[in-house]
Amino acid sequence: MKPSFSCLCFFFLLCLLQCGASGTVQQGDALNKFYFNNRAGRSSSSWPSSLLSVSNLESKVYDNSKLKEGDKVVRLPGQPAGVHFDQYAGYVTVDKPNGRALFYYFVEAAENSGSKPLVLWLNGGPGCSSLGYGAMEELGPFRVMSDGKTLYRNPYAWNEG
Repeated sequence: MKPSFSCLCFFFLLCLLQCGASGTVQQGDALNKFYFNNRAGRSSSSWPSSLLSVSNLESKVYDNSKLKEGDKVVRLPGQPAGVHFDQYAGYVTVDKPNGRALFYYFVEAAENSGSKPLVLWLNGGPGCSSLGYGAMEELGPFRVMSDGKTLYRNPYAWNEG
């Protein structure tokens, strides 16, 4: 009884390995075909041309110029004294008919802000706020004290130097 059970398990394992290997090869072949056809300037016959074309995209610019002073952050809660750079936070309209806007938090350079390059940092993802963690724990101008209520300057912030 034991040898036949062992043989059955071995046969089942071989079947599983074969199924997994053949699926991987097929996916890899499809990816290689797509990659090499695009490098050669040919369109892959398995992809509809409408998916590969971006010529039908429209770009609209909405007027946000009057929002600057309204978006100025005078002081964050718990912000330390002696901060000499401007901060702005608000929404930039990206799709007015559908009511879509992106939230932004902008911090000017601590010194010579008119001559420093602008850094646009896009971050975030499921379960992780780029403002709550990235800006307040990593690269932002402030970090949160252990009391969770007060801030202190980050000497390694994106707007320093």
